[in-house]
Amino acid sequence: MGKRKKADSPPETPAADLPWEGWALTALWAGAFVALALVADQKVLRYKLLAVEGFAGAGLAAAFLGWAARSPALWRKTPLDLPVALYALGGLAFFALSPERGAAHGELNRVLLSATAFFAASQTAARLARPRAAAGAWALSGAALGVYALLQTRGGLGPVMVPQLERPIGTFGNPIFLAAFLLASACAAAGLAAGDALRRGLWSAAAALALAGVWT
Repeated sequence: MGKRKKADSPPETPAADLPWEGWALTALWAGAFVALALVADQKVLRYKLLAVEGFAGAGLAAAFLGWAARSPALWRKTPLDLPVALYALGGLAFFALSPERGAAHGELNRVLLSATAFFAASQTAARLARPRAAAGAWALSGAALGVYALLQTRGGLGPVMVPQLERPIGTFGNPIFLAAFLLASACAAAGLAAGDALRRGLWSAAAALALAGVWT
């Protein structure tokens, strides 16, 4: 008698997301965008950098916890995996080949921090309970920073007094970093405006304020 065919078993499906996970990750992403926009940079203590490092580390920890909860299906493949890995390896290679290790060390730290943030984002993005809430926090934070940049061109408005600068720096300490964040925020706001007819006016205003900050 031939071997009996095994009964067909249902295909394996990835473990379900934890009920609280999507909301916790949404809050984490929203908090990261707000902190990136509003926490002030300071040359000695670097509060903004510390905030970014903290949120990147929290995102990486969330990715590891998500893997543990879904064992043995640990890895979530994303289109960013290979580019981020190559980016980090390129930074390590540059550091290894650099004749000026002291100067290259700071750049290596920036590359590894960026790679960590990109990787944590790629591994957690699909598990957000409300992606629009996180994107909305980004857009509104950019709008608020755009208003602050406008105020810096005048030194304030009425009773509101802020340091007057010829080239506003917002909370970044550098006008180029400010402009980069505001441009990205304007894109986030424009994307929300295109897909949310109910709040299109709000997101369009947020995009306009961010771009006004870039104009400064």
